[in-house]
Parts: sequence; C-alpha cells; structure tokens
Amino acid sequence: MTDFPRDLIMGGTPSLTGFKATDIGIVAVCAIERHADDIIHAVDAGEPPLAALIPDLDHLICEGLYWRMVERMIAERLGSDYEKAGSRSVPIACHRRARCYKRAADS
Repeated sequence: MTDFPRDLIMGGTPSLTGFKATDIGIVAVCAIERHADDIIHAVDAGEPPLAALIPDLDHLICEGLYWRMVERMIAERLGSDYEKAGSRSVPIACHRRARCYKRAADS
C-alpha cells in the first residue's frame, strides 16, 4: 500500500483546528474578527454571514471544502445563541449556497 502525504485538512476527518492553523485559516480568522459586526447584521437580516467575508477570501479560496470550513468557523463564533436556519445563494463559484442563522429560541 502506498502512503500518500496527508495535510491538516484532508488527513482523515476534516479538522477545524487543523484548518485554522493553515495560511487560509489564519486569514479567515482575521476576516471573521474584522467583520464580526457585519456577520451579526447579516444573521439578523436573514442573509448568509459568509457573504460578509467574500471580499476578503474569494481570491484565496478555490475549494468548496475550505468555504465549508469557514462556515464552521462562523458557526463556532456565533455559538449556541444562534441556530442554522436554511441556506441562500452566494456569489462563490465553488460554493453556491451558504448557511443562514437565526437567534436560538432559548437565548
């Protein structure tokens, strides 16, 4: 059996912690911090918060998996005060739909 090189993202189950340690993950963390208010405004408007990060990340990400990891980072940032509320179209070639959120009923 041949051993293929494994990276932090694709080695087994995709790891959010591993993704955050990559160059793209670090840029995504910074973008999430920089656009924290825009993310909340998007959530409150029923829009996908990922759209707030497109200007910062679209030129760096060309894999749907990486966009999904960024969405996981947004969900982690929002925490238990928010829950998934469907998805909507976004202008990303390799990731056509992004999650929308709403405030959780018990928060």
